[in-house]
Amino acid sequence: MNEKPNGFHVIGCGCKSFFCPECCTGRGWALRHKLMAAVQRWQASRPIMVTCTVDPRNFDGPEQAFDYVREKGLISRMVRELRRLYGEEVGHYFAVLELHESGWPHWHVLIDADFIPHDSVERAWNAAGPAREGHRFRMGMVKITKPRGFVSKDHAANYSTKYLVKFPKGGYPDWVLKRQGIFKRYTASQGLFSDPELDALRDAAERAEFIRQEGYPPEWEMDEEPDEYEMYVAYEYPDGEAEAPARGPYERRAESIEGRVKLCGRKVTIIEYKTTIEVGGEVVVNKRWVASGNESLSALADLAGHEISSNRIILNWEQCEAIVHYLEGRGGQVSEWAPRKEAIPPPLDCQRALFDTGPMVLEGVGV
Repeated sequence: MNEKPNGFHVIGCGCKSFFCPECCTGRGWALRHKLMAAVQRWQASRPIMVTCTVDPRNFDGPEQAFDYVREKGLISRMVRELRRLYGEEVGHYFAVLELHESGWPHWHVLIDADFIPHDSVERAWNAAGPAREGHRFRMGMVKITKPRGFVSKDHAANYSTKYLVKFPKGGYPDWVLKRQGIFKRYTASQGLFSDPELDALRDAAERAEFIRQEGYPPEWEMDEEPDEYEMYVAYEYPDGEAEAPARGPYERRAESIEGRVKLCGRKVTIIEYKTTIEVGGEVVVNKRWVASGNESLSALADLAGHEISSNRIILNWEQCEAIVHYLEGRGGQVSEWAPRKEAIPPPLDCQRALFDTGPMVLEGVGV
C-alpha cells in the first residue's frame, strides 16, 4: 500500500492544465500510460493515424472552425460512418487536438483499424462540413499514416500523446487562452479506457485477485491528490462540501484558461492525515482539510526549512500552527479544527511518535 505518513501535509496546488508549461508534461505522461494499457486490447496490430484538417476558406477564423467541429461532433460522426461502412474492422478511437503556428486547429485521430481506404475517410470527414461554393472540401483534407507506419501499439500510443506531453515553443494562440470553461485537448470513444473483463468481476475478492495477477495498480494504492474541484471547494466552502456546487457547474465557471494557468503553483492546501486502527485490526486512513492559502509551496518550504518531496512538505502540530497563522495573515481560508495557539495539541510523546519532522523556525509570523 502506498502509505502517507501521519501529519499535516502542505501540498502545492497546480492548475493541472494541458495548456500549462509546468503541468502539461505530467498530465501527458499519465494519459500516455493510460492509453498504452488501453490499446493493448485493440484488434489492430498496428493502428492507423488519421490527421483531419480544416480549410481556412470555409470558416471566418480558427475559433469558429474549432467550435464547428466540437458542436457538430465531427470526430465521432466520422468514426461512426466508417463503422457503418466497415463494421467490426473499425473499433475505438483516440483523438488529440493540435494547433498550428497560425492558430488553426487540426486533429490526430488514432483508430483501431489495420486499414481504411483514404477516399472513405475523406468523404466521412467532409460529409457534415459547411457547404461553400467553389471549394473542393467542405471541411478539409485528411492524411493517413503509411501502411505499417507504427511498429507496435505502444509506438502508436506514444506518438498520439506526444502533442500533449510537450508544450509548444510558441505557446498557444490568444483565442485559446481567452476561452472560458472547458477546453478539451483530447477526446476518445466511449469505453476506451475501461476493461470489460475487470468491470465484469463484481465480487471484491475476484476483482482483487484479477488485479494481482494482471498487474493493474489497485485503486486504493493510487497516489490520490486533491483535484482542482476539491481545491475550489476548500477555498470557497471551508466548512465542507454540503453547500458547494456540483462538479459540473463548477467546471463551467466563467474563468479563462490564461487566468487558471497564471494561478498555477501559487496556492497550497493543508490536509491532515491520521491513521487509526479500528476494532478488528482494520487500518483506516482519515483525511481532512485544514487550511488553504495564496502562497507557493517552495516559499513555505524555505520558511519551514523542509525539502519538498512528492509536491508536499509534512509538518507536526507546532509547525503547522505557525504555517496556519502565516496563511491566515495573508487572507487564507482556515478550518475551525486547524492547529491554533488556543487549541490543545496532542501530548508531546504522541506527536513525536506520529511526526518525524525536524524543527522549524519562522521569523516575523508571531509564533
